[in-house]
Amino acid sequence: MKENDDAEISKKINGQKMREVAELLKEKLPSCGFALIVFDLNSDDNVANYISNVKDEFMEKALANQLNALRNNKTYPTQE
Repeated sequence: MKENDDAEISKKINGQKMREVAELLKEKLPSCGFALIVFDLNSDDNVANYISNVKDEFMEKALANQLNALRNNKTYPTQE
């Protein structure tokens, strides 16, 4: 059953789709770094696809900061 679930997820979330969305983000948010993490809401596996436009070392620090903010309820809504 697990293999079938993984195959279904890979149909929804694949490299081509991730690259297309990444290109759109680059276009819409010039001069901004980003990380896109996509996962299946119907899966308990916590498996995700990830793409970014910056070096891994930089993104690791940015994600650690974001995780810390989430854990400490220090996140704020994106302004309109």
